[in-house]
Amino acid sequence: ARQVRSKVWSVDLCIGIVEYKTFLQRQIVGCCSRYVKTLKPGDIIPFAITAGNLVSEDRHIYVCPGTGVSPCRALIQEKNLALAGSKVEPKDMIFMGFRNPEKDYLYGNEWSNYSSWLDVRPTFSRHKDYNDFPYVQHKILQAGAEVCKLLDLGARIYVCGRSHPMPSQVFDELVKVLVQYRG
Repeated sequence: ARQVRSKVWSVDLCIGIVEYKTFLQRQIVGCCSRYVKTLKPGDIIPFAITAGNLVSEDRHIYVCPGTGVSPCRALIQEKNLALAGSKVEPKDMIFMGFRNPEKDYLYGNEWSNYSSWLDVRPTFSRHKDYNDFPYVQHKILQAGAEVCKLLDLGARIYVCGRSHPMPSQVFDELVKVLVQYRG
């Protein structure tokens, strides 16, 4: 047996409670939604932190609809600490997708803290000012030249968030960008 030392950590969680009825009145509940709904502020949740293989020094393009912004936010916070306010050109990019800027722009007032090295590209699918480019994949196509500059520098692409069909649509738009700007 080995000795385990406990530490108390403070961790931010960004959780979307999934709970709705389908058209046929079937109740759908996310795999952790019932548990999360029972939690109260200050409750202790046991968890473990393991070493990862992500490198904050690399160049990045983040694609994050909804709560998918949370894992990328952690990488961005870590990279911001490593850069200590340094300017970086061209800037890394983050494409974020939400429904409404007033209701669900997660961490909205935090993103300007990273402006010396991160180009923040939010879009809002239910807002009239964003109807031409309502989803993250549209923003990628719109910023094709900048995306290619980062890819030329070896940027890694992180896609976090909603599953089908968004990741494949993002891939399709990246292919279009590469065909248009790099042949």
